[in-house]
Amino acid sequence: MKNDPAKSAESNQAHNKPAKIKLFIFWCLLVIISLVAMELISFTVLKLTKRKGTYRDRVVQVKNPFHPYLGHVHAPNITFEISKGLSRKMRIATDENGYSITPSFSYVNPDITIVVTGGSTMFGVGSSDNSTTVPSILERLINQRLNIRAEVVNLALRGGQSFQEMLLVDRFLAENHADLVLPISGRNDVAYAIADPTVEGAFLNKHVWENAVPLVHKAERGKFMIINLISKLLSLSYTYDLLSRGSAESSTLNLRREALTTFKNRAKITATHYAATDQISKMNGANFVMILQPTLYYKNIWTEFEVRRLKRQHGSENSIEKYRQNEHEFYEAFRKIKKPFQFIDLSNIFLEYSETLYIDQCHYNDLGAEKLAEKVLESIRPLLNEIRDR
Repeated sequence: MKNDPAKSAESNQAHNKPAKIKLFIFWCLLVIISLVAMELISFTVLKLTKRKGTYRDRVVQVKNPFHPYLGHVHAPNITFEISKGLSRKMRIATDENGYSITPSFSYVNPDITIVVTGGSTMFGVGSSDNSTTVPSILERLINQRLNIRAEVVNLALRGGQSFQEMLLVDRFLAENHADLVLPISGRNDVAYAIADPTVEGAFLNKHVWENAVPLVHKAERGKFMIINLISKLLSLSYTYDLLSRGSAESSTLNLRREALTTFKNRAKITATHYAATDQISKMNGANFVMILQPTLYYKNIWTEFEVRRLKRQHGSENSIEKYRQNEHEFYEAFRKIKKPFQFIDLSNIFLEYSETLYIDQCHYNDLGAEKLAEKVLESIRPLLNEIRDR
């Protein structure tokens, strides 16, 4: 009796079906095990060899969104928890405009409105909270000691320099009144002159050029883009994270002005920005005073804590001394420039102080912020009385 071919085929298929299922499961397990192994290997490599560690150390909340002409700004209604490697955390909150809040006093119709600009030192990095920033303490001192109903608006921008300060003041005065515009600044212009000695470095921070600008240029050229895909893959896969670190795409379009500048050139550009801010202020009925801020490099007596913090930033004593020399050179060049605006140099006020006033090379602790605010008040007190009596 001959075998039925159809039945034979069905029998073979029935016999092979479990084998196929087993093979499928085998390959699935092999792929899963391979992916898990790759992730474990990548995680280990990142953890042991990369300075920034795994992706969990690098994913950043958008607390500093990109602004088209200011660079990166502060998000509104958000609290920044800043540690700077200290045991305590500093908490600085922003208002609905993204400005660092000065919480002590608030008036609908103040006697005097003061706008303070600057970088992270004025924003409040180093201070315990919003009440202990330099602008907040200044507001409190004016109200308590001069009996002037003063409202201080803190426009300081972390990482901002004189160019951003000028733009922030122009934008603020376009829709608000102020009696006095008070930049307490200068240090960031030094820092960027050292880190990015190009012409562009005097206007917009280099990290803006390296991150936001290439993204916009890709969109302009019509390149295929899925926004945040790379960030999402980085957050999901250690392997993608590891492989992507050596394959960053560079923009072929370079609009940066790469001509190098000297400290003297940069100091002149800085003075030009403040001269423009002075004119903007006067056009809007506000007085203008630029205050050159003190840093740890203008303090002769460093405490053990301050020395330790400096070494943490710069590493060697040679690096610390080189940075000090560079800062002094820039500040000296800035002092010598003839300025068409009112200028007060407070860079030397902590020269002989022996207390710990800084948490690093430029950010004040609560005591440093209070002492600086007192010196600022002392310097502008006659002007404040004059404004009040008008």
